[in-house]
Formats: sequence, C-alpha cells, structure tokens
Amino acid sequence: MIDPHGRVMMISGANRGIGAALARQFHSEGWIVSLGARNIDQLELSIEDWADENVSCHIYDAFEPATGVAWVQATADLRGRVDGLTNNAGIG
Repeated sequence: MIDPHGRVMMISGANRGIGAALARQFHSEGWIVSLGARNIDQLELSIEDWADENVSCHIYDAFEPATGVAWVQATADLRGRVDGLTNNAGIG
C-alpha cells in the first residue's frame, strides 16, 4: 500500500455525490487533495466542515479544457507535485 502522506490527489466533480465522498475519503487517509468543480462556491460550502490546509479548491469545467490546464498548473505550483487524478466530473 502506498503511504499517502504528502502525496497529492486531484479529484474532479468533487462538490457533491461520489466526488465529494472520494474527496473526504482521500483526505481522511492522509492525502493532500486538490478539488475541481464548475461551481467554486458550492465546492467550498461542501467541504467547510472538514477542510484544512491540505485541501484546495479550483474551478474545473470538463467542457472547457483551459480550466483543466489551469487547475493542474495551480496544483503543481501550490503543492509542487501531482500524484494522482480521480476523474469524476459528470457531463450534463
């Protein structure tokens, strides 16, 4: 098993449903999580009861490739690395 401490997981569609559950689970296991969603306000509200310095929120829209590039770059700049991606963003 990989030791998750200090490792960075990006999770798209993290503001509700499966994505929100994955974000909480990865974080509870010790991962640093970088969360992406179209609605940043909803995303920030969805994590306010458990987020800490190991959580960051970013705008990501699967229909807008530039938002993906910006999210990856922001995560790499902030955390110095990206170790994994859970692509959960829904289309529709």
